[in-house]
Amino acid sequence: EAMRGGCIWIHAVSVGEAVAASGIVQELKKLNPEKKILISTVTESGQKMARRIINEADGFIYFPLDFPWLVKKALRLFRPKIFVMVETELWPNFLRESRRFGTINVIFYAIISFNAKYECLNISCQKESNGSIIS
Repeated sequence: EAMRGGCIWIHAVSVGEAVAASGIVQELKKLNPEKKILISTVTESGQKMARRIINEADGFIYFPLDFPWLVKKALRLFRPKIFVMVETELWPNFLRESRRFGTINVIFYAIISFNAKYECLNISCQKESNGSIIS
């Protein structure tokens, strides 16, 4: 179903990205409860995970193959105002066509080292000899 008035399209390739996207979606819905949110994935496992944990989404699809004619069809159907890529798997035809369509493209990607993560969060923890983390 077309997203009337446009949507925020969040693309999470697989399971890890779907997990990361869940927090983004929660915050977006808090800030803009009226905005429709569409989630796309590439893998079946990512789709299953997204559907299981992203309750706030208004729709789920598999990402279209990166052929201009398919991309244009998807853009016309869903009319995204904003497209958020979780991680950095880039789709050149999609990005080019979405820019022409007037969509704002955003890359959501962050890497933080183990040590920096816990220093930033001010969490006291130590790594056990078996690799698990305790705090």
